[in-house]
Amino acid sequence: MPATPPDPAKQAADWNKVRQQFAKSLMVDTKLTSLAQNLEMSDWPIKGPEETPSKYIEMDYDELTKAPGLMGFPDRIQTLITLLRETSAFDDPFGEMTEHVEAAAAKDDAMVKNLARAGVPLDYPLRLMALSADIRKFCDTEKLLTLGDFVTFSQKMAQNIVVGGEFRTLLNALAHTDEKAMAGFLPFRPGAKGLHLPEALGLGPRRLRPADFAGLLKKYGKKALSPEQEKEAARATKDSLHRAEDELRAFYGEITPRFEPALAELRKLVKDGGNLERYFVVLQDADRELIAAKATLLFLKEGAPAPVTKPTTPEAAKPGTPVAAGKPAPEPPKKSGLFGWLFGKK
Repeated sequence: MPATPPDPAKQAADWNKVRQQFAKSLMVDTKLTSLAQNLEMSDWPIKGPEETPSKYIEMDYDELTKAPGLMGFPDRIQTLITLLRETSAFDDPFGEMTEHVEAAAAKDDAMVKNLARAGVPLDYPLRLMALSADIRKFCDTEKLLTLGDFVTFSQKMAQNIVVGGEFRTLLNALAHTDEKAMAGFLPFRPGAKGLHLPEALGLGPRRLRPADFAGLLKKYGKKALSPEQEKEAARATKDSLHRAEDELRAFYGEITPRFEPALAELRKLVKDGGNLERYFVVLQDADRELIAAKATLLFLKEGAPAPVTKPTTPEAAKPGTPVAAGKPAPEPPKKSGLFGWLFGKK
């Protein structure tokens, strides 16, 4: 039974679409015979060195149906359409790559504009944001120092990578100017522009481990902890709470120099016996307000703790070096993939 001839109207539409797509192809001057071989299709029936896509793609459908070797052979026209379309499928990754890069650049530009409108500087240090220890470690590994670095990194990330957790939340917050979400990471006040000292001090408690957060709430006099907070507080120790307070003081020592005029006003407020509870009410979180108020008083009284000097470690044993009795040879540091922790892979 003979094959049904192609529908001219559909074939015309298919041809106009595929010839426009193929006009930008890197293979526009490749012989049709070679393209057919690459696709493991039947050989192109018309021979000659000029038999390349560029010979045909300038023709509209009417011209194509009258071309030598094609006139009266709608099946050959269909073969040509299929040949160009299937070749484009291999060629498309280049086009898709360009589209993704352009889309990422547009997204990056949007983030930059959003931050500018919100009054958030691109040079704001990532280390002074309320990021988890894992995120901070990742940023250190990738040498991402500022918010601008983070935006640039997100632009360069492969578009098919799916990220989650804090990373995704932060990206979405910056991309869509979600002010409430931004305030979870930055000393930003929804409804206002710029960065603010009360919110900067309020970021400190966000960086604490849950057990230490709950433990400090109990230490600072919160009367009715939730069952979950009671459970977490039971895990905290005297030493861990001392370290948590030191972490807060160290964080405040780094972040407050960016708010010198506001810090001078805060010092005066405290000296004059002002109400810190009212000062921190802008955080709209009673637990963070309590910890921030107590930790701020401690910081203003004692300042930041002295930097901890890491003890020097003996040089790693080289191959063939004898190891002292009772001392195991040092293990090489474990390595993890670039995005290992980001995607939950260890």
